[in-house]
Order: sequence, then structure tokens, then C-alpha cells
Amino acid sequence: MVTASMPARSQSPTAQSLPRPTGAPSRFRIAPALIGAVCFAAGICFAHFFWCVPGLTLISLLGLIAVTAVACVWAARVAWPSVGLVYVLLGILCSEIAPAINPQKDLAVLADNTPRMVEGEVVRLGPMRSAVSTAPFSTKTHVEHSQQIDLRLYSLPSSAVRVTLYAPIEESWPRIDCGDSVRVTLSMHGEERYLDPGVWDAGGYLLSQGIGAMASAKLEKLEVLAARKPGTIACRLHSLQIAASTRLKGLVDNAANSRVPALLRLDHEDAAMLTAMLTGDRSYLQHGLRVGFERTGSFHLLVVSGLHLAIFSSLIFWLAKRLCLSRVWASLVTILCSLGYALFTGFGHPVQRAFWMVTLYLIGRLLWRDRVALNVIGLVALVMLAADPGSLFDSGFQMTLLSVLATAGIAGPIAEHTFAPYLRATRNLSVLRIDSSLPPRLAQFRVSVRMLAYYLRPITGSLLAGIAFPFGIRLGLRITELLAVSLSIELFMMLPMAVYFHRVTLLALPVNLLIVPFLGVLLPCALLTFAVLLLWPSMAFVPGAA
Repeated sequence: MVTASMPARSQSPTAQSLPRPTGAPSRFRIAPALIGAVCFAAGICFAHFFWCVPGLTLISLLGLIAVTAVACVWAARVAWPSVGLVYVLLGILCSEIAPAINPQKDLAVLADNTPRMVEGEVVRLGPMRSAVSTAPFSTKTHVEHSQQIDLRLYSLPSSAVRVTLYAPIEESWPRIDCGDSVRVTLSMHGEERYLDPGVWDAGGYLLSQGIGAMASAKLEKLEVLAARKPGTIACRLHSLQIAASTRLKGLVDNAANSRVPALLRLDHEDAAMLTAMLTGDRSYLQHGLRVGFERTGSFHLLVVSGLHLAIFSSLIFWLAKRLCLSRVWASLVTILCSLGYALFTGFGHPVQRAFWMVTLYLIGRLLWRDRVALNVIGLVALVMLAADPGSLFDSGFQMTLLSVLATAGIAGPIAEHTFAPYLRATRNLSVLRIDSSLPPRLAQFRVSVRMLAYYLRPITGSLLAGIAFPFGIRLGLRITELLAVSLSIELFMMLPMAVYFHRVTLLALPVNLLIVPFLGVLLPCALLTFAVLLLWPSMAFVPGAA
């Protein structure tokens, strides 16, 4: 008797062609850089409270590296504790050898409000402002021009003073450039410091910028000396930023702008918001405007931060792809343009972190590596902490890190296990062959959407049923995604907002849900307005109206 052997069960073609999920699960083993950053931060915290001898720390680190190397060869499964201790010791060592902020005590001795004549080099120039002042014991006001300059004193080369110059509005203002040597008679004073818990340390902030004292002087007491230097790159970049801000503010007074209907006409508040959002110069923002954004928890929209750089980088990458550039050239152009924009806006800490994350993401894309968000965040945090260990205790660093961790570590995994696969399944609904490559629940979802669109066609028409209905489903899923991200960020940010700013607002979530999507449209319009303003000033009101 001949028995027919049963054929071996083979995997179905549909199962073989299932795509891998684009969102990686939240497992720390695929984000080793995040674990390294946490251990590195633990070392910085330890060194902050307990002093460690750098020499002994280095010897311990070298010995532990040798033990770790042996463990990786002979017992790889138990090597991870020693690897974590290596990062802890690296954090301690970097914290101990990091240069401390110069307290500028010699300059503090001279900050006693006594008039003194000093000479120095201009290392930073502020914009020209109009100030309204009142004489003591009088109600009479007068308008003055003012400008802030930072001077590096020749007598104290490691010290700098921030001088505010005043002059009557009718007095002509001399030309002051970066690198100029000036002589001025001024009265220096220290920044007032309040010891109440939670009060912002303005003096410490100025010291971190290299400013040891504040001063005021009349313009007539200033003398620009003949000798000049090229000036620092930072001063030149800041002057370029101020020039761009002044150019944008001048758009309001353009004759073409006055002919636009009132609803589409730029006013001074609009120009101030565009200037802050595009160049990072917030000095034009009036108090009432700032308070409105601060109370609704949306002031971050007026600060050039990681969100702005991400939108800018995405726009540049999209344009590069539309110009049919290769993967390498599109990534390179995006990185270079992002670096230029980051430098133009002052290269603040949030922009630095966003730039490095964009760069690592694009490099990983070129190398065909899985771009795990938590791993990128950990690597960027590790690099930033190694460069400046003191930034761990900076409120901006903490809040930026918490926001991206909330997005990648909380909102991302929740979305991936709920609605994100359905959002991806709504792409190319008319292509039927995609259904067979998807899991059954997603294939059934695509079929259900097409069936509903088919039954709605006699009622709503082909256009609404075939285009508007699927678009409405995608829009609903996008709103759900935005709600999950915003809710995660708001929950994470409540504690630091209460600690650092003494304010927790319930309006932040609905306001950001409405405003953040429009920022993706507003920022490209602002960039286009600035570009047209440079090339064809009389036509800048067209994108400005948008």
C-alpha cells in the first residue's frame, strides 16, 4: 500500500511579506545610549553633592574599563553592571574636570555705582531701542534712545560688563561695530539677587554668559577709539540676527503693507511675534503679549526651539527631495541648512539639542540603521552632558529632555499599540494589492473604509465619498495622535513648570492642540516673508498677509 505523505506546512506568502512595524517597541535594550546617559547623569549628580579626587577617579575608571573588557569576553551576560559603572565614573570625571564659571570677583568689587572710566572691546551689540523715562519726583516723561553693548575690559581681560547707553532722541548715534575699542565713563552695579526659594538667579545667568556686572552711561561719555579688531564670530552672528529683526520690524511701515486690507495687514505685534519666532529676538515683545502666551502655556511657540528647527529641517528635506537630490545630498543639504539656521538664531541649548538629534537621525537614515527615538535622545543627551555637565541642572535642558522622552517613551508606544497602525493603513486606500501584505485586522480596516465610502457615494457624491471621507478618517487619527503627544508632554511638564515657573495652567493642552498644527504653516510663511523681504521688499506683504 502506498501512502501519500502530507506536504509540509509552509508559511503563507502573506505572512512572509508582512512589513515590519515602523515604530520600535519601548525596550531599553535597543536604546543603550539612553541607559548610558542615565548612568552618566547619575555620576554628575554624585559629583555635585560629593567631591571626588579627579586622579583617583581616573585610576578607578581605567581599572573598571579593564574589568569590563574581561567581563565582555568571558561573561558577556553579566557585563552590563560594570558598563553602567563605567558611565557613572565618566560622569563623575567630566563633572570634576569641567571648567567652572568665572565668578569675576575682581569686577564685583568695582560694581559699587561709582562713576569710573574704563576701556574695553565690544564683544556683543544689542539693537537700538526707544525708552520712556520719568525724572525723579516728577510726572514729566521724555523719550530716549538706548542700546546695550557688552565690553570686555582691558584691565580685567577675563571680565565683561553689560552697558546700557542712553541719549536724547534728537542726538545722532555713532556707529559702533563688533571689535571696536571704546572708552566710556559709567557706573557699574551688580545684579540684584533674591534668596527666596524658586526665584530665578539673574546674576548666575549673566555669569554663565560671561557678564560680571551691569552698567549705564550717557552716550556723550562714550568715545570710539581708532583701533579696531575683526570681532568675534558670536558677535557677528548676533549683529546679523539684530539686522534681520530690524528688517522684519520695518515691514510694518512699508507703504505696500498699508494698502492691504486691515484683516491681512501686519501690525507691530504681528511683526514682534514673527521676529521672535524666526530669529529668536524677543526684545520686541510687549509685556501684555508675553503674559498672554505665558498664561496659556504656549510661550514656547515664540521661542526658537527644537520644534521650530524640526519644522525647518523637514521643509528643507522636502524641498531637496522635490529637486530630485540623492539621499546623501538631501541629507547633507538639510544638515548644513539646519546648522546655518541654528547659528543664525543664536545656537541656544534647545536648538543645539534639536540640531544634533536631526543630524543623528539623518546619518542613521543614510547608514540604513533603525532610527530608535529613545536611542537618539540618549546619545544626544550623552554628548551634551559630556560637553557641559552643568547643563543637567538647567531648567531648559530638563524640560526639553522630559518633553522628548514623553513623546518617544510614552506617546510613541501607546500610539504604536493602538491607533498608529490604522493611520498607516489609510495610505493608498485605492491600491488593493497592499491589503494582502498587512495583518488581518488592518486589511479588514482598509476594506471597511472602502465599503463605507462605496455606500456613501449615492448620498454624498463620488468626490466626498472617495476623497473627503478617507481624509476625515486620517484627520481624526492625526488629531488623536496630537492629543496623545500633547497630553503626555503636559503631564510630564506639570512638576517642572510648578517648580521653576510657579505656574500650572489647564489651558495649555487645548491651546497647544489648536496652535501647534498652525505653526507648521506659520513658520514656512515667515521664512518666505523674510526671503521675499531680502530679494523684493515691495512684495513682502503678500506672504506676510498669509
